[in-house]
This record gives sequence, structure tokens and C-alpha cells, in this order.
Amino acid sequence: MSLLLLASAYLTLAQRAPITLTVNAKDGDVVRGERSFRVSVATTGDQIVSAVEFYVNGELRGKDESTPYEFNLDTIGENDGPVKLRFRAYTSENKSGEKTINVKVDNELGKGAAYHVDRANGLLADGKYALARDAGRTALKAEKGNPAARVALARAYMGLGEFDQAQLQAEEANAAKPNDPAVLTLLSGINVQRAFRIYAKPDSDRAEVLKQIKEALAGAVENRRKALDASLDLVKLDPAKPAPYLDAALSARRYGAVISAAQPLYTANQNSAEIADRLAYAYLRTNRPQDAINTLNTLQRAGTLTPYGYALRAVALAEMGDDAASDNAMREAVLGDSENLGVRTAQAFIALKRGKTDVVSKLAADLQKEQGQRADVRYFQMALAAKDQRYSDASRAFQVGVLAEPAMADLYVEYANDAIAITQRGNIDAKEKAQHYAEARAYFETALVARPEAAEALSGLAMVAAFEGKAAEAVKYATAAVAAAPMDAGAHYALAAAQNLARNVAAAQAAMRKADQLDPKYLGGRQIPDAPAVWRYLGTAGRPVVIAAP
Repeated sequence: MSLLLLASAYLTLAQRAPITLTVNAKDGDVVRGERSFRVSVATTGDQIVSAVEFYVNGELRGKDESTPYEFNLDTIGENDGPVKLRFRAYTSENKSGEKTINVKVDNELGKGAAYHVDRANGLLADGKYALARDAGRTALKAEKGNPAARVALARAYMGLGEFDQAQLQAEEANAAKPNDPAVLTLLSGINVQRAFRIYAKPDSDRAEVLKQIKEALAGAVENRRKALDASLDLVKLDPAKPAPYLDAALSARRYGAVISAAQPLYTANQNSAEIADRLAYAYLRTNRPQDAINTLNTLQRAGTLTPYGYALRAVALAEMGDDAASDNAMREAVLGDSENLGVRTAQAFIALKRGKTDVVSKLAADLQKEQGQRADVRYFQMALAAKDQRYSDASRAFQVGVLAEPAMADLYVEYANDAIAITQRGNIDAKEKAQHYAEARAYFETALVARPEAAEALSGLAMVAAFEGKAAEAVKYATAAVAAAPMDAGAHYALAAAQNLARNVAAAQAAMRKADQLDPKYLGGRQIPDAPAVWRYLGTAGRPVVIAAP
């Protein structure tokens, strides 16, 4: 036989040689959830595979034109039972080959939604978000609209970074169970994550980015506040055991409710540290340090003042300008329980108020090791970082703090003040200043969503307006700050600056006299301030009390 005939025969055999497909599955396999199939294609001669197609019960579901040839089957979208899978390969020579596999879809729907929700929650605890998503979807298929399944599914999508899907599922769960604290807290967390994933590209519109961040954070705060309020509504005040109600009210930042409930209870039982600590804390958070001192003095005379109570007393005395008495009270607190979180955060607050950054630095470092995920601990870290002009570190601390507690107004106030701090540097142009003022305004406004009566946020907005030369706006916000907290020296100090900017000299002098009266140690004898002077005071001696709640 000639060489030509041999070559012709070889080519004919090659063209007729079968195309063999190998799949990582076999007949009789049981599949569930999302299943991936990988196909290998073997050819002979010079044939090149041009494409592989994937069919489910005769319906084309996918086509892959490059290796590795992979196809996914979402079995949760299929009916349980037998399914025929067909994989067909084509070559550049217009030849084809195929492989058919018969599998069984079984997502165990018969076990019910509760079983799959429990499985999803277990997978979430292990960080297996994709498998948790499958379990959550299966639960929803077993029982359409199941709220617990939607919550699990939302958490899974959140873990996968698919925030649109997470929010959709959480909103559906909230619609099914309105005002459920767990669902509202989940919605809040999703909004926070969305906010921190809005990054500006070099050519992005910073104003639009800031708007999106503000909207996401406002949504987070609103949902978290609703969750805290809903939790409080579930607790009834029991005069014999008031702590659960008072703690729920403190968590919700409903300080007025704490005072209304605790005052008569403490009048009836002035030996109760449990009540006195919570009452004094609420007084401090509402700019009433003298009332806090009176409450704790009564407890001290009864001999039942706790280390935490001494720490509260130290803070109240520092607020009143009596540093010697404050230091004595803090020594008692530390001697009583130096590891108490309330004692240590009180130490950090007083040190920050006095500008002792070395003390704050040590306390913040120690607290981070043990309580690093707490919002109040992160507050001190961000304040310290900002004072050192480490604004990136301050931003990271802010984000962790907001993730821990989206409704903590103090975090937004501090972050807004950090934005103003950047404007006070000498090497910044007018456009950049305007952008940072806009950022400060956005975060002060977010603080008001968290706590509408926050005088420090209103005073901050007044100073942003003053920096921008908007006298009428500055007066409006400073007046609101004084109305919200009549005993807050910072609010009156801000009003003095605002009225002076508006050329209302008599009103400015009256506001300055009140500020002097409320804080003679730090404001006594001062002249009517400008905006920078007020901002400096609000960030030091006039900063709001932040310590761990009892």
C-alpha cells in the first residue's frame, strides 16, 4: 500500500474517532444546592474543541467555549426528583460527541423549613456563607416567605458581600415581622456595610459619594434605633427588679425615660447602687453633673457606693471643674476595681478632657486588647488618633465603632470634628475646606438621627455654619443646642460665637455670661469666641461624656 493511501486511511480513522467526554458525576448521583460540573473532552488528530453545551432535561442551560469547561446547576430552582443532564462537545471539524448522566435532585424539602434554617444558622456560625445561602433558599422553598429563612438568607448574602440581595431579604423579613429587633438590627448592619463600601474613584463626584454614605448611615441608624426601641417596649418596669428596664432604656439612649423611672425608685431606696449608678449615668449623659453628684453623695453616705459609682462621681466632678475631688474619687474607683470597664473608660474620658493623650493612649491600647469591638472603646481610639493627626487610623476606628453600634451619636460627632480638624491646617485650599465642612455637616446630621436632642451635634452644626460665614444658620443651630441642653456650657459658648457673627452683640454677651457661669474653670473670664475657639473647646473640656454604661 502506498504512503498516500496509508495517510488517507489514517485521516479517515481520525475523523471517525469518537469524541470522549468525562464529567465529574455519574448516573445515580444525588445532587442538592448549587452543584458544579466540570467536563473534560478527549479528541484525536488535530481536532480542536470549539464549545461544550449543557442541557437539563433537554433544555440548553449553558455553553462554554474555553477550558476548563464548567457548568453550574442550581438544584434549588429545580423540582426534586430525577433529572437528565446532557453535555455535548463540538470540534473545529464540525464533529460532536456527548455524554448523558441521570441524577436525582433531593434538597430534603420534606424535613421542613425549620430544619434548613437551623442548618443555615450553623453554617453562618462557621463562616460558610455560600452553603448557608443554599440552606436559606432551601428553607424558603420548603416554606414560602418563612421570616427566619429570610433572616438567615440575608445574613448569608451579607457575608458574601451581596448587599442588595441581603437588604432585599431583610426587608422582606421585616415586612413579615414588623419591628422585630433582630431583623431591624440586621438591616442596620447591612446599611453600615453598604456605607463603608462606597469608595470614591479619583474622578468621582465627592458630593455624590458623601450623599450616598450619609443616606446609608442614616438608614443604619434609623433601623438600629427602631430595634433598640422595640427591645425596650418588650420590657416592663418592675420596681422590685428595675435593672432590666433601665438597662434597655440606657441602650436605647432614652435617658429621660431612665431618669423618670429611676428617680422615684431611688428616693424610696437610697441604698440601692443598682438604681443610683444608672440614674447618675443618665444625668451625666443629659448634662446634669450636679444631679449626678447629689445622687452619688447620698449613696456614699449610705456606704454603698461601688467602684463604678466612684468613677461616675469622678467624671461628674471633672465636669464641674473640681479636679482635686475628681482625682480623689477616681483613686477610690481604681482601688475598688481597677479592671472595671466603666472605671477604665471614665479614666480615659477625664484624660481626654484634660488633654493628657499619653494616659489616653495607654488606656486605649489596653482596652483594645480586651474590648476592641466595643463602640465606646473605639471612640477613644479615634479621638486619640485624630489628635495625633492620624486620620486614617481615626477612620478605621470609626468604622469598627459604627459596625459595633450604629446608633452611638458620639462616634459621628467625633468624626465630624475630625473633618473640621483637617480644615484648621495651614496647607489647605478653599475648595478642600468646603468639602471637609460638607463632611462635618453630614456626620453631625447623622448624629442627630441617632439622638435628635444631641446638643453637641447641634453646636457642631452651628460652628460649621460659622466657619462658612452663615450667621443666621449658626444662630439657628446654636439656639437649638441651648434649648436641647440648657445646662451645657458648650451650647451657650457656641451661641455666643454665632450671635457675635450675626452682630447681635448684646445676645452674644448674654450667651457668654451663661457659658462662663456653667463652666467657670475653662470659660471663666474669656472673651466672646470665634468658631475655631468654640471648636477647640468642644473637642477638649467641652466634649460630651462618654463612658461605658453600667
